[in-house]
Amino acid sequence: MASFAGNADFQPSSFESFEHEHLQSAHLDPELSRVARRGEAIAGFTLCRRNPEGYGYVDLLAVDPGERGRGLGTSLLLTAFEAFARAGLRDACLDVASDNPRGLRLYNRAGMSERLRADVYEKPVQYAGTGDRARGLAVGG
Repeated sequence: MASFAGNADFQPSSFESFEHEHLQSAHLDPELSRVARRGEAIAGFTLCRRNPEGYGYVDLLAVDPGERGRGLGTSLLLTAFEAFARAGLRDACLDVASDNPRGLRLYNRAGMSERLRADVYEKPVQYAGTGDRARGLAVGG
């Protein structure tokens, strides 16, 4: 998806995978979600969920790279907030990667504040056939 291709954590996936993860979610609420079009093309969208605890969750907010810098992301986000309020939801939440400065600026400008921060550490590993076991150490597992 072109909207997320510039993100450090972007991993291309099939439509089937996207559909399973986002469109078939039990909490996805089409009434809270929006699509923005320019002509026949999709310029951006929000996929929003109604959380059972009574808050709205912006699962995805995407703006086509050619449409950025025109206020579309802000408009989509504020429209989601309005839909949440009309639906009687008391809060709006979303997750954003800390290395996504564009998203962080957008959410701060929209009046959102950081509630929780989590860091995920990764390291690729390879099995080379040697290691602690080969040196006679017993490693639990």
